[in-house]
Amino acid sequence: SGNSDTEVQAYVDLLGTPDAIGAALNWYRAMNVQSPMPALTPIRMPTTFVWGTNDVALGREGAEVTGKYVEGQYRFEILEDVGHWVPEQAPDRLNEVLREHFAPFNR
Repeated sequence: SGNSDTEVQAYVDLLGTPDAIGAALNWYRAMNVQSPMPALTPIRMPTTFVWGTNDVALGREGAEVTGKYVEGQYRFEILEDVGHWVPEQAPDRLNEVLREHFAPFNR
């Protein structure tokens, strides 16, 4: 699914300065895949992973393996025909999943 000019312009406005684009690029630089991964401790908090079937940045195998590192309650929610930008592409469905995730904490 393509992005509208308005959606693209929102990102240009946010990242349109040297400081902003530098900060965004530094986030990726910090993920140096050449260095060994530090030991991960299990996640014990309730966790919901929302993944879209059209995500070009994270494949299904990588998304599914995340559950191995969660000892707490875990939900893997698959959104069909949604890409990497879930909040922009499926905001209503994402909000529904988030409401379900946080419902036990709102009592």
